[in-house]
Amino acid sequence: MAPSVWPRSARVRTPRGTPGAIEALRESVAAQGQRSRVRWADALSVSVRPMITCWFRALYCAAKTATSVGAISGGAD
Repeated sequence: MAPSVWPRSARVRTPRGTPGAIEALRESVAAQGQRSRVRWADALSVSVRPMITCWFRALYCAAKTATSVGAISGGAD
């Protein structure tokens, strides 16, 4: 078993006999951080989360702008 990458304060104790959902989450996060040795795949993997964040931020700004323009052109103060 690999050493834990989580700080001691983040560890959650589960009752005996229950599946280790927290441990499975820890293992999946640790596996996501490993490199695949394929340069373009690693670059794509690293850029996915920031790009999704940028797209959601752009969609939010577009929705707020459209709402504001609609309200102003509709005669709202």
